Amino acid sequence: MTYAMTVLGKKTVETLGCIYAHEHLLVKPAGADLKYADYTLDDIEKSTHEVIDYYSAGGGTIVEMTPINYGRNVIGYKNMAKKTKVNIICTTGFHKEEFLPEWFDMKNDDEIIKIIVDEIRYGIDDTDIHPGVIKCGTSYNQITKREKRVFKIISEVHQYTGLPISTHCDKGTMGIEQINLLLSLGISPEKILLCHIDSQENFDYAVELCQKGVNICFDHVGRNLTDSDDLRINMLTNLFRNGCGGQIMLAGDMGKKNYLSSYGGKPGLTYILKVLKPKLEKKIGIDGVRKILIENPQHFFGYIS
Repeated sequence: MTYAMTVLGKKTVETLGCIYAHEHLLVKPAGADLKYADYTLDDIEKSTHEVIDYYSAGGGTIVEMTPINYGRNVIGYKNMAKKTKVNIICTTGFHKEEFLPEWFDMKNDDEIIKIIVDEIRYGIDDTDIHPGVIKCGTSYNQITKREKRVFKIISEVHQYTGLPISTHCDKGTMGIEQINLLLSLGISPEKILLCHIDSQENFDYAVELCQKGVNICFDHVGRNLTDSDDLRINMLTNLFRNGCGGQIMLAGDMGKKNYLSSYGGKPGLTYILKVLKPKLEKKIGIDGVRKILIENPQHFFGYIS
C-alpha cells in the first residue's frame, strides 16, 4: 500500500483527495523585522475556520510547509486536522539562511542529521506527530555556503528515511542550481519538488526545470489578480502541451494575514477550487486538473509501507 504521513498518522494516498502542496496554517517567522508581523498566523480559531472553508470547497489535504525555527506548531496542526476532517502533512528541515536556528553552526552535520531523522522516526518535539516531507531553501539569486550545507544534510536525511524533498526557491530563483546540487548529492529528480517557480513568470524556465525530471509547484496563484491569473493559467496550459503535466502541483502559499479570508484578507484557501479550477478545466480538461491537484501530489507525498 502507498501511504502519506499526516499529523494524525499514515493515510493511504487514495484518501487524501485534493492536495495543496505548499501552505502555511500556523506560522511565526523568527526575526525582529516588522515585515514578518503580517506573516505571523497564530490564531488557531481563524486558521481552523480557513481550513473548514477549504474542506467545504472540496479540499482534502494541505501540506503545511513551516519548518524548524519558523514557528512550526505541530500540536496546532493536529488539533486542526481533528476538527476539520482535512489531512495535514507537516514538514521538517529548514528554510533559507535567514531563518536558520542559532544552534545550526554549533552542531556538526551528524548531530543535525540525527535531530531531523529523530523527528521523522520518533516524532516532533516529544509528540507522536511525524513529518511527511523535508524542506530546504535558498536565498534570492544565490545559494550560500550554509545553505549548501543544509542541502547536504537534507540529502542524507532523505537517503535514510525516503521522505521527499520540497524546496524554497526564493522568488522562484536558483531552481537549476538547486537541481544540480541535489542531483550531485544522489537525489533522484522525481523525489524533488521546487516551489514558488511561477513567481518568475517565465515559461521557458519552468519547462527547463521539468526537463530535468523534477516536480514544480505553482503556489503563488491568487497573489496578484490584476490579470485574473491568466498568465499562470496560460503557463500551465502550455506546460501540459509540452508534456510536463505529470510534474506540476498547485497551492497558494497563503502564509500571510492579507491572503486569508479568516484574517480579513483575500483570496483565501478556497480560491484555487472555486475560481482557478473552473478556468483551468476549460484549458487542460477535468483530467488535467485532477492530475495537478490529486494524482501528482499523491504520488509525490506517498511512500510504500
